[in-house]
Amino acid sequence: MRIVLLLTAMLLTASLTDELSAQSAQADEPFSSVVKQAEANELSQLKSDEEAKLFFLGRLRETLGLTGAVPESAAARSGKGKSIQPLVFPPEWVEAGIKLTSELATRQFADRLKQEADTGELAAIRTFLDQTRPQQHWLSTDTSRSALNRAISLATVLSDFPPVAPETITSGEIADRYFQHLDRTFPHLTESSESWMHVAENEGAAGIRRRLMSFWDDTSIAHANLSDSERQAWASQYFFTRLKPVLTAQVIASATRADSAAEQGIQSHWKVLRTASETTREINGQARLCGTWQWTIHNHQRLLDQKVAMVFAHPENKSFAGPRPAKAVVLGDVVYLRWEFPGVVQEDSLLFTGEGQRLEGSFVNSSGAWGSITGKRTAPCTP
Repeated sequence: MRIVLLLTAMLLTASLTDELSAQSAQADEPFSSVVKQAEANELSQLKSDEEAKLFFLGRLRETLGLTGAVPESAAARSGKGKSIQPLVFPPEWVEAGIKLTSELATRQFADRLKQEADTGELAAIRTFLDQTRPQQHWLSTDTSRSALNRAISLATVLSDFPPVAPETITSGEIADRYFQHLDRTFPHLTESSESWMHVAENEGAAGIRRRLMSFWDDTSIAHANLSDSERQAWASQYFFTRLKPVLTAQVIASATRADSAAEQGIQSHWKVLRTASETTREINGQARLCGTWQWTIHNHQRLLDQKVAMVFAHPENKSFAGPRPAKAVVLGDVVYLRWEFPGVVQEDSLLFTGEGQRLEGSFVNSSGAWGSITGKRTAPCTP
C-alpha cells in the first residue's frame, strides 16, 4: 500500500511538473515554432482589427495555449437541459490579443518586404505591394509603426520606376552635364531635408521625377534636340545608377527596424496575455477547490486515521482568517497543495473525482509522515 501511495504522489507531481515545464518553455519561445505555416498564411491575409480578433480568439488563442484565460463565470457551459452559451472574454485581454496578432502580422509583412527588396527585383516588390495593399492600410493606421510606414513609402517609390530602355544613350556633353547637374543641385542622398530620401518620403515618386526632369527645364538648343523617350531614358539611368541602391538599402533598414519593433510589441503583449492567463487559470483552479470538505487522512507512520473539516476559501476572499496553503496549483483534475507549518512542510498530491465532488491522493511531509487522503465536499463555495 505504501508503494502505491508513493507512486501515486510521484505520478501526480510529475504530471504537474511536466505541464508547468511545458508552459514555461512555451512562454520563453511561443511563436517561432508554435505558429504553423497555415496560420502564417492567415496572418498575411488579415486587414482589420475585427479580423485579427476573430483569428486570435478562433485559432491563435488555442495555438498559444491561452484557452485557460477564460474566467469560469464567463465560460460556455453545457449539460442536460442547458444550451451552450457564447464565450465572453475580458475586454482588456481581447485587446491585448488583437495587438499581439497585429504585431505578428507586422513582423511577417516586414520580413517579406525585406526579402523582396533584397532581391533587387522591382517587379516583385511592386507585385507584393499590390497584393498586400489592404493589409498595409490596416497596419499603417497605427502611428507607432513609423519604421514600417517609411519602409512601405520608400518601397512604393522604388517599385514605381520600371527600367526604361533608351532609344539612344551616348556618352558625351549632354550625359555629363545631366549627371553633373543633378549631383551638384541635389548632392544629398540621405539625412538632409533637401535629400533625395526626404523627397521620396514626402513627395513620393512624383517628387523624384520632378527632380530627375529638372535638367530639361533649360530650353537651350542642345537640350531641346532630345526626344521625351530619350529624356526618360536618362532619368531612368540616373535613378538606377544613383538612387536605386540607396532606396533599396533604406527600405531594408526601415523594414528591419519595423521587424524589431514588432518583436518587442509581441513580447510585451504576450506577457500581458500569459500573465492574465496564468492568473485566471490559478483563480479558476482554486475556485474549483473552494468549499468545505470532509477529509480522511490515513497516516502510515502512526497507523491511524484522522477526520478533518477542511475549508478552502475563494481566492478572491481576502478576509478569510483560516489556514491557507502556501501554494495551491490546480491543473485540470490534478491538485498540488503545499502547507507550511512551524517546523514542518507538507505536500499533498490529489485528484478530483466524482465530478469534482471528491478528492483522492496522498501526502508527505518533512517530519517523515506519509499516507493517503480522501475527501468529500460537504458544502459549496461561499464568496
